[in-house]
Amino acid sequence: IAVAGASGGGGLAMYTALKARDRNYPPIACILTNSPMISRNMEMDSAKQTYDPRTLNRDGVEHLWGFYLNHAEDTDYLMEPAKADFTGLPAVYTMAGELDPFRDEVILFAQNLMKAQVPVELHIYPGCFHVCDSFAPQEDICKYMVSEMVRAFQDKLK
Repeated sequence: IAVAGASGGGGLAMYTALKARDRNYPPIACILTNSPMISRNMEMDSAKQTYDPRTLNRDGVEHLWGFYLNHAEDTDYLMEPAKADFTGLPAVYTMAGELDPFRDEVILFAQNLMKAQVPVELHIYPGCFHVCDSFAPQEDICKYMVSEMVRAFQDKLK
């Protein structure tokens, strides 16, 4: 079993893997997250930057968290996976675009996975915005991103 997701789906993939670990469900073999929405911390530099208004920006992220959490005041680690203890998770492939408000959070996520001794592969794609592979799949960089995700799944599921 593998779990994967992009943006909010990346947060849900982490939710699923954490829940499987904590409840002794069937083990997850690997996790793939594309610019995962895992923390409401909007104080990181990438979250504060202004990007092209046609792409995801700070206001959009705050709006998405409002939908996801229904304006909850506090959340547990399952709803906001950046708060979790990552010990015992399977290998993770994670990525973000250089121009993504989640970029710095994804880098911190990878560092925290490493601290928990979870095998992690991190990619930051230059010039790319939040989940650009969904919006511009014809672009060479997006084709490369998708090929790397497929390769990671194939490598980790062997």
